[in-house]
Amino acid sequence: MALDERERQELLGCLREHGEEALSEKDFRDVLWQLLEDVPGFEMPDDEMLEKLLGEMWERYLLMGME
Repeated sequence: MALDERERQELLGCLREHGEEALSEKDFRDVLWQLLEDVPGFEMPDDEMLEKLLGEMWERYLLMGME
């Protein structure tokens, strides 16, 4: 149960389109979690794996805001 680079970029693109303003970390996690619920294999993810993924995706999201 992992996302490849293309899938990660697609999710970040969806999050970026979510709104004009930057999301707080809490809102980011909530929106990403909602998106992941529709991804096969993420219906009931391992907590440790999910935390790692959310942390990695949050860092990427922050870097996108700096571009």
